[in-house]
Amino acid sequence: MIRYRAGSIGVLMLLAVPLVAAAGDEVVRIGAWGWILDAPTKVADGAGLFAAGRSEASPERIEVVDVGSGVEAIAALEQGRLDFALAAQAPVARSLLLQAESIRATNPSFVILASLALAPRAHYLIADGSRGIRIPADLEGRRLGILRHSSAHFAWQQFARQHGLDPAGVELVDVTLPDQALALTEGRVDAIVAWDPWSGRLLRELGAKGVVFGMREFYSANWLLLARTQLVDQRPAVADRVLAAYAAALALMDGDRARARGLHAAALGLDPAELAPLEDGVIWQLGLGWSVLSSLEAALDWLAAEPEFAGRPRPRTAPFIDAGPMLRVAPESLALPSYLTRTATR
Repeated sequence: MIRYRAGSIGVLMLLAVPLVAAAGDEVVRIGAWGWILDAPTKVADGAGLFAAGRSEASPERIEVVDVGSGVEAIAALEQGRLDFALAAQAPVARSLLLQAESIRATNPSFVILASLALAPRAHYLIADGSRGIRIPADLEGRRLGILRHSSAHFAWQQFARQHGLDPAGVELVDVTLPDQALALTEGRVDAIVAWDPWSGRLLRELGAKGVVFGMREFYSANWLLLARTQLVDQRPAVADRVLAAYAAALALMDGDRARARGLHAAALGLDPAELAPLEDGVIWQLGLGWSVLSSLEAALDWLAAEPEFAGRPRPRTAPFIDAGPMLRVAPESLALPSYLTRTATR
């Protein structure tokens, strides 16, 4: 199921500006990765939509670069190696907490511009059944491979709580996405929390031994577009251009699903037929509304209970949400009042 809502008139106007040569050919970088939710980035890049809005106001060349996860993307954004990034709410909330005690609490290193997708079926806990794991209780005393501080880490905590598991009774092992399959098959971990499309590859490798526990009842991922605060403040035309390209990509995904899926599949190295079932339940939709706030607050609740953040002040989310680009590009997709965004704090 795909739903789309965006300001098509504003988007078309932004993307219709004639192409001009860039002074110095400056590059603006967007960090993307292979999670199924990042389809809009792959479609926008493959269809040339980032380049289509190049103009005198925004002459920069936009380049999509690969990162390993949302956690890595946020780190690169904060270090200035990226200008835009995509991540789910858990690593975003963690960064908000880390910035809460510094001056960046009112002048953050990055801001949230939009939500691009919602997915209740975002993660899976995959175990090797040959090791005696058949029900959630069998995870007690086992080693679970997980990317720490990621949305998968957040999903695991919700899963454990709902099944009455003591998180302290499961050893968490930090495992990067490329290393997940090897960690499980080599016995370094007994189970993994994975995303699509990696979950499918992992299950194919395990064959009949694979056991899957769904997490859709406990957690929904909110796919957020982030940008460096300095760029948004000093070069608003670039922020508008990127947001317009995403809106156009979502329109393409809604209007020509076969072409959009082909672009996405090519970027992931998959057959389009393999991609189709992975999209089930994902709602790709441009917006900046209450789902962004509620997902961030839920992630902050989780992090507040973690020893790493004991005693830390809880950040206000308003300074981290910039509604300016959405207001200019697709105002009908903006549902938050100004007092809950940077408009009221600058």
